[in-house]
Amino acid sequence: MKELDKVDRRVQLFLQEVGYEKWAKVYSLNNRYSNMTSNVAESLNSVTMSIRELPICTMLESLRALVQKWSYSNRNTANATSTRLTTKFEEILKKNYLYYVDLTVHPTNHILFEVHNGERKNVVDLSKRSCTCNRFQMDQIPCAHAIAALQKSNLDPYDYCSQYYKKETMVAAYKEIVYPIGNKETWVIPEHVKSVIVYPPEGRIRVGRPKKRRCKASWERNGNPVKQINCGKCGQNGHNRRTCRNPKKNV
Repeated sequence: MKELDKVDRRVQLFLQEVGYEKWAKVYSLNNRYSNMTSNVAESLNSVTMSIRELPICTMLESLRALVQKWSYSNRNTANATSTRLTTKFEEILKKNYLYYVDLTVHPTNHILFEVHNGERKNVVDLSKRSCTCNRFQMDQIPCAHAIAALQKSNLDPYDYCSQYYKKETMVAAYKEIVYPIGNKETWVIPEHVKSVIVYPPEGRIRVGRPKKRRCKASWERNGNPVKQINCGKCGQNGHNRRTCRNPKKNV
């Protein structure tokens, strides 16, 4: 917070108002699995922006083809993974392995350990999958202290990683196939579906060009303040020359 205060004092006030749990993993009320933000909505929005302008049937077919492409690509990636964890979390575990060699472990029993790193001490509880550094329980992957304790007990660190990080979970996520639909002439449509009449949506169409950009939150709009309009006739703010009802300004 002190570093942020050096940049802009308003940042610290804003972060305190929104709550620590919104931006700091250590205060999070839910398990975020090493992620604080997700840009999935923005990514999907950018990919489907041009598709949304198409007729409804063409739009749905384009979305189906897009999901089919993603599913095939991710399924191949999952099946080609040669490690027990997915690539991202395999790298995290390897990095934690590099740090554990300098640690000294003092067992209390078969599940509770005190891990020393110079003068710093951390307590690892294997039954709770926790460490006083908080990395073990927050990231759901053994931290360096936990790896040291597991190595001392001849236990496999991979068994203490979240199931969501493992290769078999990724393979299972993409096992379902997005089937092609073929030509329209070959479709077999049930009679009860054919008999359904789809009416246009109710509602009044607004005048003018439809809005395409998303509505931004207040904290996003603050970065781009609206320019104040100045009247060239009377010199006052809030209106322009065309709508001005004031007398002309004396030069």
